[in-house]
Amino acid sequence: MTTTTTPARCGCGGAATSASGGFSRPTFFAGQLLTEDDLQALTGYVTGKNRLRNRLLYGPGVVRGLEVTCEPCGGGTVAVHPGYALDCQGNDLVLGCTERVDVPALVRDLRLHATGADCDDCDDDQDRRFGLYLRYTEVPSDPVAAYPTAEGPSGGSSPTRIRESCTFTVRHPQRSDHAYRPATALDARLGNGTGEGAEVRAGDAHLARYHGPLRNTVLAAGDTVPFRAGESDPADLVLLRARRSTLEAVLRETGRELPPGEVQRLTESTRALAASVAHFEVSDRPGEAQEEAAVARGVLATATGRLDGTDTVANWDDEHRRSLAAAVLTEVRDHLRQEGADPAPLELRMLAQGAPLSYALRLVLQRHLARLRHWLLARYDTVPGRTTCAIDDTVTGLALPVPLPSEPTGDRLHPAATELETTAAALRTLHGALRSFLAESACSALHPPADRCGDTEVLLAVLTVDRCEVTDICTAGREQVRPGGSAYAAWLPVLPRATELAARVCCEPVAGEPLDPATPLPYLQDLFDLPPAGDLDELLALIASTAGPEPVSPVKEVKEIKEVTKVEEVTEAVEPEVSRADLDELREQIGQLTATIATLRQEKAPAKEPDPPAAPPVKKTAPAKKTAPAKKTAPAK
Repeated sequence: MTTTTTPARCGCGGAATSASGGFSRPTFFAGQLLTEDDLQALTGYVTGKNRLRNRLLYGPGVVRGLEVTCEPCGGGTVAVHPGYALDCQGNDLVLGCTERVDVPALVRDLRLHATGADCDDCDDDQDRRFGLYLRYTEVPSDPVAAYPTAEGPSGGSSPTRIRESCTFTVRHPQRSDHAYRPATALDARLGNGTGEGAEVRAGDAHLARYHGPLRNTVLAAGDTVPFRAGESDPADLVLLRARRSTLEAVLRETGRELPPGEVQRLTESTRALAASVAHFEVSDRPGEAQEEAAVARGVLATATGRLDGTDTVANWDDEHRRSLAAAVLTEVRDHLRQEGADPAPLELRMLAQGAPLSYALRLVLQRHLARLRHWLLARYDTVPGRTTCAIDDTVTGLALPVPLPSEPTGDRLHPAATELETTAAALRTLHGALRSFLAESACSALHPPADRCGDTEVLLAVLTVDRCEVTDICTAGREQVRPGGSAYAAWLPVLPRATELAARVCCEPVAGEPLDPATPLPYLQDLFDLPPAGDLDELLALIASTAGPEPVSPVKEVKEIKEVTKVEEVTEAVEPEVSRADLDELREQIGQLTATIATLRQEKAPAKEPDPPAAPPVKKTAPAKKTAPAKKTAPAK
């Protein structure tokens, strides 16, 4: 068997050591003339591989150590202790001893490079925050003079070593978060930023179940639907009586003022009884349930009269459930409350399956189909990296039902078989296309893309500088290296289950419903509830759980940590972790608690001083609040 291979033109690997972008290591043979290029290629190969592993298997951040603390003598100097970190290019940042860093000098260098102004005086700077960063550097060292060659004498000395080092810099603090989260990639593919993707999925989950009833209605030949094998089935009569008893019980238990839960229960019970009555209306033996159907019609009239005055917006949480609930009332009122009404067999066949189809709901179905098709085509045009290649033509050339006018007319009031057939086919095609696109997007999100390195500096701490003095150090915002690296650490716990689901979802076609007609017409269960979650829904939920917290800038993080610390010093009722939604309330509580503490201290101060003249102690404490030393004592505590 002949095997055909195609080489990767851009090479395989990470940081390039050759023009092709791949790795190339030197090989040697006896009698070979070695040059500096051969030896450089050897060291470059080893260095490049080490950086590739550091970058992709571990990711940037502090590995351990590198604590930033106050200098015992105070002032504008901080101490950075030994430690090890990695930058986003995979370079090793090693600090072997404690370094004293002159922060005001770094601030002056920052301004000099940014504005060209050399400002020696920093006494006017009040409460400024800067990020202290560690940067990888290479310093040529150990120069040696080259031996003269046949081309001529040596041109001087050249370095024989590259000393790997690191330097300190300061700049405006920016949070670096290199963690890959599949939820972010999935949201980008589905366009969830606008909310349209979630709305399209919700509408599809509710309305896609109409495909089966629509198809069965068209496939059922003749004006009536036969029972099973033409034999008597007493279970249908038993079911009719049971559903009537259930609806009567609900009517007895509920009053005129119906809470949302009772409205939903009454609507569902009405739908079930209406389906049983409609089943006998379209069957080939309607006379068997004539008396039972007459009693059921009276119960349905009472139920719809109770539901007519309810507020659909307040009782149903989304427009799709409201449309379905309104269709139940419309179809029961138009076709089943009074005997001898216009039979409208196609609508009765739909109602017999528990899927009422009013004119308003037909409009909703058409709008949903048009919107879903438009959304899919827009996603196909904008989403890169598609893996399902043949589905575009299916959606592009799809035939949609002829649009209905906003107000019903005589010839369009009732649906024709061609309309239902076209709607069923469009629902089936678009539902399958949506599920296929969701599966493709979910599985694509499980694969981290190539890393992008935009900032090679590693944040060590956020420093608060006040008049040339460092008054506060916060290391909570710096990035740490975690197991799994930047590609997998954020969502490593869900990875095994996600890959198991992806194996069943991503490479299998979306299963469709059988095309054989069902006899008798089946009842559609749980019309108002979402369908049970399958493997694809579980996979999407797992990916959504990897969204993680909202990124916060280090400056904002420092402020929040200080505020929470103040609250915890006053009361233990506040939890150590505060959600983003509660920050405004916490700030208000902090202000109230601060004012209360100040009042209590003023009330307690005279009690300790029996003598009336308490003014001198107050005057001594007042200047202490205006000067900076109060901030210096915070780190000591």
